[in-house]
Amino acid sequence: MPSSCKELYNAVVECLRASDCIKNGYSPAECIRMPLKEQLPAQCQNLLHAYGECKLSFKLLLPPSLSLQSPRLLRPGCFK
Repeated sequence: MPSSCKELYNAVVECLRASDCIKNGYSPAECIRMPLKEQLPAQCQNLLHAYGECKLSFKLLLPPSLSLQSPRLLRPGCFK
């Protein structure tokens, strides 16, 4: 994960931890999905959106043959 996305991720985590959704016993996965997502503070919603855009922007920069989940990246000498 690029460092800028990691910083956004950490900010999302901290925002979720402080939210009423987590304090009411819901999991982070539940809190970031509808309908609970609508009840998150605007700051958390904005951070979630920015984090999603960040991940998407880096995914779009890679050609499909070299996606981060591609088995080709795991083979030795794949960049020769």
